[in-house]
Amino acid sequence: MLDDCKCHSFSSLSLSLSIYIIYYIRGCAYICYLHVLDIMLALIHIYYMCIILFFQDHCLFKQHYYEFLDYLHVLDIMLALIHIYYMCIILFFQDHRLFKQRYYEFLDYYEDSNGPIFLKICGESTCPGILNDYTAVLAKKFGAALISLEHRYYGKSSPFKLTTTENLRFLSSKQALFDLAAFSVYYQDSLNARYNRSNIESPWFVFGVSYSGALSAWFRLKFPHLACGSLASSGVVLAVYNYTEFDKQVGVSAGPACKAVLQEITKLVDEQLSSDSGAVKSLFGASTVKNDVDFLYLLADAAAIAFQYGNPDVLCGPLVDAKNSQKNLV
Repeated sequence: MLDDCKCHSFSSLSLSLSIYIIYYIRGCAYICYLHVLDIMLALIHIYYMCIILFFQDHCLFKQHYYEFLDYLHVLDIMLALIHIYYMCIILFFQDHRLFKQRYYEFLDYYEDSNGPIFLKICGESTCPGILNDYTAVLAKKFGAALISLEHRYYGKSSPFKLTTTENLRFLSSKQALFDLAAFSVYYQDSLNARYNRSNIESPWFVFGVSYSGALSAWFRLKFPHLACGSLASSGVVLAVYNYTEFDKQVGVSAGPACKAVLQEITKLVDEQLSSDSGAVKSLFGASTVKNDVDFLYLLADAAAIAFQYGNPDVLCGPLVDAKNSQKNLV
């Protein structure tokens, strides 16, 4: 962990409504970068925003959404209007609840006059802060500010205490992307205020690994006016149905001896699940896992992680030794 890494919180919407408003106010050019579905969603929020403004400063909302519909074909216009009507009824009754979202910053290398901002996107776990890794090397080279935003619903950044289905409806990659967009505007403004400057738009670069790598790539695509570049390491951007290649690679990485033991363990666990699932689950501290498929996924991922993160000996050594000593592998 880098020294003097500061932790902050800022208020973010649990819904994406005001985020659209932010970017409409700061410049409508963003709308032009969206795909058809995203345009429809953006129109929903602009339409709703102008209904509110209508009672404040006589904003004519029809002028706004007709302007943006010029980018759509006739069929798309009809679809967009349908969704606008339906969604605005829902949005009209939504509240504006806020939650605190944690972020970290490291400014030791930052050149306040023209330095870039490196945003490290945290994924689906508690954000560990800012590590002294390759991004720190790049930050030192280019005089960049290093910041990292915790993903909503993880660590100290959860909007709700209970993870009910109702509460989890705002946990999505799209919501996370708009969190990043809102945060980038917030942080740029706060940095400008801190250094007593105005109208400075620093060049932003986003970094991510695995799921956060996908977010990094998508953020650059969705918000090209907010990020100059993206580094997506192992970004999970291609969904493959029945993806067996990952497990095949685990077998290759394990080697013949360890692979054979893993296959034998899988067979033994399957047999014991059929006869006494409760007993075998208790061996792994998973008595509360009711679904057998969930339990098997847990075991498979536990083995795969050892190879994915470069620790095959931690897993294979004890298993091969147990096999050679004729011990109970389960």
